[in-house]
Amino acid sequence: MNRERYNYMRLCGVGVSPGIGIGTAYVVHIREIDVSKRQAPPGESTRFFRAIEDLTTILQQRARAAPGERSEILESHIMLLCDPILRSDIEGMINAEHLSSEYAVHTVFERFANYFLETLRYLYWGRQAHY
Repeated sequence: MNRERYNYMRLCGVGVSPGIGIGTAYVVHIREIDVSKRQAPPGESTRFFRAIEDLTTILQQRARAAPGERSEILESHIMLLCDPILRSDIEGMINAEHLSSEYAVHTVFERFANYFLETLRYLYWGRQAHY
């Protein structure tokens, strides 16, 4: 009898739905993007806002063409692009510190992500203390 040889691996993590999954696993390579701190040339703020406008247009087109939840995900990205606090913080870094758009966006989003992470930790441990 000719048996195919299978390699099995058990992975554990946080489940998002009950049950098990059987199938082929794919490794997704994370690509590093250079967002090193560097001085911005004149007109960086204009370049930033033009990029926001262009990206918003692209996402709106794709959201209209996407079904259901996919459209909602794209709409949430548009909401982030239009958020006045995020935009103000990014523009402030570009103009006040003369930094590149890429670095400013990365830094502001990283700051907000850390803030939300700390808030979730606080809420989690605060809830645990009441049990």
